[in-house]
Amino acid sequence: LLEFKNANKRALQRHLGLEENPDAILYAWVGRFDPLQKGFYLVMDEVLGFLQRHRSAQWILAGSNSNNDPRVREFLESVKEHPDLGRVLYAKDKFINREAVIRIYAGSDFFLMPSLYEPFGLAQLEAMKLGCIPVVHGVDGLRSTVSDPEIDILEDADAPKEAVHGYGQVGVKMTWMNVPLYREAMGRQVNGEPLNHQEKWVIGDCHRKFRMALRRARRILQEPELRAEVMLNGMRYV
Repeated sequence: LLEFKNANKRALQRHLGLEENPDAILYAWVGRFDPLQKGFYLVMDEVLGFLQRHRSAQWILAGSNSNNDPRVREFLESVKEHPDLGRVLYAKDKFINREAVIRIYAGSDFFLMPSLYEPFGLAQLEAMKLGCIPVVHGVDGLRSTVSDPEIDILEDADAPKEAVHGYGQVGVKMTWMNVPLYREAMGRQVNGEPLNHQEKWVIGDCHRKFRMALRRARRILQEPELRAEVMLNGMRYV
């Protein structure tokens, strides 16, 4: 399984013009660059710093700024000028075709979905089916379809459990963010309004939780047997 996964990764890197390196950790975002539903501000504010800290990492950001968010637009433009551009690739302002989506899932190690709310979600299931481990915010449908025992154990004992919880770990979850406060704080920040201490704290807290999930994801890659188990659990569930 891991041999074929690495072959897919090399093919994807070659296809996209990234450095061909099966040891690189490849993170993928596929979908709308929507900051206040999909959590894209979290990714935006972490990606370049992450690349500086982890020289072997690569990121794919593929999708559409359908809301025409000016801060997202500015970020995408800034990525073009960044010296780490060779390790970040994105398709700007357009949805990519199904063949490209399949290539990305099949070749990437992790699929990022830090949604602030997600009634059900299909992308995490498509990623799992192709051996791409989802890193999600454990809310709504993502909580129901991605099991991560380290986070699931924090839930109330009577919390409803879907079938996925019988398959073992299939992904990595962020611990829960204070979504209402985060959305309010980010709205004020985007509008240039001053933030109070609580608003600054909640933004920082959400980023810490995202970084923690990324660190936990990286540890999975350091243990080949665990990585294969998580991938297979997800494939079997879907």
